[in-house]
Amino acid sequence: MFSKAIIVSLIPAVMAFFAGTVIPFQATSNGAVGKALGHPLWGAMVSLAVSMLALLPLLWFLKVPAPRLSHALQGPWWLWIGGVFGAVYVASAAAFAPKLGAGGFIVLVVAGQMIAAVLIDHFALMGLTPRPLTLARFAGVGLILVGAVLIQYNGKAGADPKVLASGQASA
Repeated sequence: MFSKAIIVSLIPAVMAFFAGTVIPFQATSNGAVGKALGHPLWGAMVSLAVSMLALLPLLWFLKVPAPRLSHALQGPWWLWIGGVFGAVYVASAAAFAPKLGAGGFIVLVVAGQMIAAVLIDHFALMGLTPRPLTLARFAGVGLILVGAVLIQYNGKAGADPKVLASGQASA
């Protein structure tokens, strides 16, 4: 049937898919806790603090060696932007997922991710192997953008869902 090598090679893809399935829950939760605490940035702060608290026991359980800070400090400048961009994402999720809905927020995040990702691949940024922007990759990103518009606006661009529910036309 499936060889062990095939199954092992599928693990990263399955885990990436699983990681994607939790993102809408994270965004919605961040928005709700931000609202409960009075500001989206508090929602982001709680999310990041809970992330740290979740990782600390995992580091201990897996007996992960101490970080090699001296190696990291000698690395390129962009080594450190992941934390900043992570905070931007978490704060944006807390602020905008409640306004856009989980689907609307996530589809726009994915569209932004794909545009950035194909550019990073094309220009081999951040040490990656170059993957040229082909017509197929360009079309794939285009389809994602069309999907983002369809999911976010549902054929009624600019319409207020509360007004639509009441049966009144949007002005």
